[in-house]
Parts: sequence; C-alpha cells; structure tokens
Amino acid sequence: MDDQTYRFLLRMPSTVRDSLREAAEASGRSLNGEIVSRLEASLAPARPERSSVHVSRLVAAATVAASLVAASAVGTLAGSRYASAHDHDGQAAKLAEWSTLKRQLSTSSPRS
Repeated sequence: MDDQTYRFLLRMPSTVRDSLREAAEASGRSLNGEIVSRLEASLAPARPERSSVHVSRLVAAATVAASLVAASAVGTLAGSRYASAHDHDGQAAKLAEWSTLKRQLSTSSPRS
C-alpha cells in the first residue's frame, strides 16, 4: 500500500455487506473499490438537477424561438405584402406563446 492509503476496520450489518458485494460484482470492482466509489460519489459537490418539467419548458421555448426566427426569415425573403399579411397572425400568436413560456420559466426556474 502507498503512503496515501488509510486502512481501518469497518463494522457493518451483514445484509449491507452482502448488498455491497453484489453491487461490486455487478460493477466489476472489489468490495473495497465499491465502498470507496460510493463514498467518493456521496462526497462529490452536488449539482442542481433540472426537473423534467423545467427541461420540457426550455425545449418548448427554444422551439418557439426557432419558429419565430424561421417565420421572420421567410417573411423577409418573401418580401411581399401577401406573405407579410398572412404570416403576421401566426407570428403574433407565436410571440404571445413565447412571452407566456418566458414568464413561466422565470417564475418556475430553480434557484441556485
């Protein structure tokens, strides 16, 4: 063993030891390696997790934003009053949807 390894006796219920052994076999580690891996994972800095609802809202907002950009590009490229008049209602609806999603995200996003 190197100088950086600390060795000690650990007491634990046999059921916990059996569960750890099974997990160690499944992950291809020794019992000691499994215990060290789990301890290291429990001591790692916690990262805030995003809920699936929050992620879904972000995806929806990005989709609406992409639609707005595409609609704007189509209107600009078409350059006709006909295209602008007919696309205006759709763009207004998407803009309203975007504003609603943005407001929902700002009130429901997790605080760090």
